Amino acid sequence: GSNDDISYYLSPATITPPSGLSWAHQVNGTVGSNANGAAVLSTYGSGANLEVYGASIAAEDFDSIGCFAMCPSVLSGKETVFAIALWDSVSGKMVSFQVNLIYNSVPVLQVAHWPSFTGAGSNAASANVYFGAAAPIWLRINCSRGQYTFYVSVDGQSWDQFYQESTTAYMTNPADHAGIGVFNTATSSSNAAHLVVPHFVVNSYVGS
Repeated sequence: GSNDDISYYLSPATITPPSGLSWAHQVNGTVGSNANGAAVLSTYGSGANLEVYGASIAAEDFDSIGCFAMCPSVLSGKETVFAIALWDSVSGKMVSFQVNLIYNSVPVLQVAHWPSFTGAGSNAASANVYFGAAAPIWLRINCSRGQYTFYVSVDGQSWDQFYQESTTAYMTNPADHAGIGVFNTATSSSNAAHLVVPHFVVNSYVGS
């Protein structure tokens, strides 16, 4: 019922702003940082395609974990999505774990399949998600033993499994890149969505 300060949810040990990333697909997206060192991704007029900010994956088994510390405001009739994403650079296919925000609607948590950065996505799993307007949400994709497992958390410590699929259920090959995705259908730069990302890491992972 209240909007606590971000420090209530995050400790310095868990704040790792994204680094070493670059735009894999960019329309109007920009990236900067705020006074606390978190990354701030801003975009507008990106249509229904994710703008993707990421890097290659070195490990075969890994955890990709992102924290989004605020939900950008959404204009009437508009839509905003923020995500962590994996993609296969050989086929160009992408899988995203995302929160879809539509004006005056309950946010929706989704796993989406994309044929390319510019192709239309389709949902593999979807559910309403309820969280405070200023509270962070943590998204995680774990790759282990040929499976992608999707988790969500409100504190970055306790995780709830959301969905699971084979690494080749949709992608032609296992993912070789990971990153952050965002889009915003507002068409004016004065109405850009600004997404704070205090934490994004891709760690090698062993086990299940």
